[in-house]
Amino acid sequence: MFVVSKFSNAPVKAPAPAKGPLKTKKSGKSVLTRESGAGFVKTEKTALFCLAVTNMVKEPTYYESADKRDSRMVDLVRKVAVADPEWIAAFVPYLRNVANMRSASIVIAAEAAKALLDARPKGVQVTPISIPDLIDSAIVRGDEPAEMLGYWMSVYGRKVPMGVKRGVARAATRIFNERNAIKYDTNSQSIRYGDVIELTHPAPKAAWQSGLFDHLLTRRHGVKETSFEGLPILEAANHLALIPEGERRAAIEVYGPEMLNDAGFTWERLSSWIPGGMDAAAWEAIIPSMGYMALLRNLRNFEQAKVSKSVLKTVRDKLEDPEQVTKSRQFPYRFYSAWKNSGSTYFASAIETALELSTANIPEFSGRTGVLIDTSGSMAAPVSGRSDIAMWEIGALFAASVAARSGDCVLGIYGDTWDTVPVDVSVLRTVDRVSKLNGSVGHGTQTWPSALGMIKEHGPFDRLLVFTDMQDHPPTGSFRAHTGRSSWGRASGKNGASGHLPEDLSVFAWDLSGQPTSNINTNTPGRYLLSGFSDNAFKLVGLLEDSVDATWPWET
Repeated sequence: MFVVSKFSNAPVKAPAPAKGPLKTKKSGKSVLTRESGAGFVKTEKTALFCLAVTNMVKEPTYYESADKRDSRMVDLVRKVAVADPEWIAAFVPYLRNVANMRSASIVIAAEAAKALLDARPKGVQVTPISIPDLIDSAIVRGDEPAEMLGYWMSVYGRKVPMGVKRGVARAATRIFNERNAIKYDTNSQSIRYGDVIELTHPAPKAAWQSGLFDHLLTRRHGVKETSFEGLPILEAANHLALIPEGERRAAIEVYGPEMLNDAGFTWERLSSWIPGGMDAAAWEAIIPSMGYMALLRNLRNFEQAKVSKSVLKTVRDKLEDPEQVTKSRQFPYRFYSAWKNSGSTYFASAIETALELSTANIPEFSGRTGVLIDTSGSMAAPVSGRSDIAMWEIGALFAASVAARSGDCVLGIYGDTWDTVPVDVSVLRTVDRVSKLNGSVGHGTQTWPSALGMIKEHGPFDRLLVFTDMQDHPPTGSFRAHTGRSSWGRASGKNGASGHLPEDLSVFAWDLSGQPTSNINTNTPGRYLLSGFSDNAFKLVGLLEDSVDATWPWET
């Protein structure tokens, strides 16, 4: 009998492209970027997310002054907090603990609390979310209870709402201990631990903390403490302070690293305590007590002081320890900065290992991957006034890490034109190669013409990742030879210049600057927006490529 198959031979319909959480407004209408290319307005939550995960606060960027940038963030916070307070309540701990943005978390929690308190109907005391929980969730480090109060009082005056006080008090109970008091409660701080205690009245969690609070209040008011009962670390620190300067080096030689650790000394405190500055013996005594970030920042100092090889090895072992890397919460670019500034190759392999661990969320990419790094003039701006890392270097670090995890990858840089970069097995050496080519492609921002040119010469690709500040210039005719197009037409329209890309290509545009506009329209299937200085958002890439709609990172 002849059987007719009606369905078994039918082509399988491909799943619809997944949707990402970061979106541009549904109108799809293009506006102009700051360089007059096609841009697309982000939704308010997306704009706040992208700005918060890239804003160091009180730091100018290429396109914005510090005041303008921070004011834009505050405006977004106040709108989103009132419209969706639960979203803000979930975003703040993610921002602080996963995205590792310290100052932005303080500002957003404080401004969200103010907006919710102001939005209460007259006579109503309850807010949609717990203000103490919100404030507490933004505070992690030992100086942050004072930072939160300092921000509030600098903006809104000394009258601090009870909900904010309770949040700070909870954090103080959780954070205040002897070591943090030695490290952060110094005369250089305008708001001391004692001020936090007097203003917020934290409840001590044990007898030792009750004694600590009394001690902190006493010294805040200038009374010299003579009793350190129940406070052995503070007592040891006081003992060291009484040793005459001429005897301090000898004391280190006699008692060694244990003496400094027992007294809660940091390397900064030791450098001001010991006469004549830090030599090899001083470094070797304090290195066992140093935290991960402090070690990472002092590699050159260790070698210049001729610290012994055995001690340097303990540093190297700690740097590449997976548990230590996770606990350190370092941005990946911090490892690149340490490598760039260390001045030797001794720590290179450990830094490379630590960098790989810090980018563990970057998936292994199958198929063919195209990666582009924006090296335009605006990307030469530093991350902050205290950093020597430029925005393009962060993009290059992520791009090189993607290339290292891709079986078949073409890595490129672009500005007015574009060029390819050879990929090394070492991420650090690949970034160094990008550095040597930086500036060779001009200083404009021709994102999508560059992408199409690379696709034409080296494609097709299964996916394209672009790391950029998204402030595109209008397409120029200089790309005709690369793209085969006689004209790009207008930069405006539904998709701008990105509309020329293959429709079946997944495109991930990574925003490194948090400007109000995106250079990609996320309402077009297969077009995605990501952002931040940590690798966490790469988790979304795997979901989206598996055709799974991705929610906000803290919900995924």
